[in-house]
Amino acid sequence: ALRVWAELHPGRDPPWLAMLVALLLVVRFLLRDMAGGGGNLVWLTLVALACIRPGEAPGEDRRPALGALLGLVLATKPTPLLFLGWLALRGRRRTLAVAVATAAALHLAPMLTMGVDGWGRAYGHWLDGVLAYARQDDPFATPAYDFPPFDWMNQCLRCAVARYLGTVPQVHLDELPEGLRFAGLGLEPATYADLSRLLVLALVAASFAVLWRRRRDADPAVEWTAPCLLIPVTLLASPITWKSHHVQLLPLCFALLALGPGARTRRGLRVLLGAYFVLCVLPGGDVVGKLGKEGMQSLYVVTAGAVALWLATLARLARPGRPAP
Repeated sequence: ALRVWAELHPGRDPPWLAMLVALLLVVRFLLRDMAGGGGNLVWLTLVALACIRPGEAPGEDRRPALGALLGLVLATKPTPLLFLGWLALRGRRRTLAVAVATAAALHLAPMLTMGVDGWGRAYGHWLDGVLAYARQDDPFATPAYDFPPFDWMNQCLRCAVARYLGTVPQVHLDELPEGLRFAGLGLEPATYADLSRLLVLALVAASFAVLWRRRRDADPAVEWTAPCLLIPVTLLASPITWKSHHVQLLPLCFALLALGPGARTRRGLRVLLGAYFVLCVLPGGDVVGKLGKEGMQSLYVVTAGAVALWLATLARLARPGRPAP
């Protein structure tokens, strides 16, 4: 799909080269995700096919049935709700309606076997657990409802803020190399939890401010770069973001490479992507060892890498584009 999209908007480099480099930039996460069944790659593909529509002008909605793909993902996780916003901004209301209807139907479908009362109890239990986990200020505390406990592999923004501003329990410090066993600044959980929520709101607000400006842009590059801007936001905002989830950055990396920046920013992009590969992709356990891997995870370099790629995409979209006719 990425190759076909690139052929609709040729960039500076051939699509196969951009694809090869983009794959290298996520290869660590790709291998980890495939070892676990490839679920994140599947969800990424469904969302991308529903939201990235090269060849369709702003306001054009020729294939509303694609919304069912996004609806399927929304039946399993809430963070892709952000992509509904892009469909609305782009004027694809029928696709938006299909996505919402599909998600609603799948959430209600267990009534067919459980009955209304059984579904209500099960759904209420699930919803209580989700809300309790989202509202938990201290990620180091034992979560309710059997949600996964804290692990350095969780590279979400909430855990990154807690690691530096909170107090890391000794049991987790003992998992790190000696030189990285600093416990943090010791702020109260409520304080850094509120800060992390504000940071997420800032990411969402800044993203949609730029997307609002480009919502009617006829440039084909906007059509498939703009939705990619929301991918790192979903990774950073989710309270559970394993490293394998970052395979979803593949189309973002491909967009930055295939469309090609101007001469002034091309060198800076190469430096950024090179640093991302060295710091976020290369230091796997088979290269730096288990202790070294835990140490890199404790620094949250993968989280910082997602922020850096978001900033690069935001800067690209912030430049003036070609208005719609």
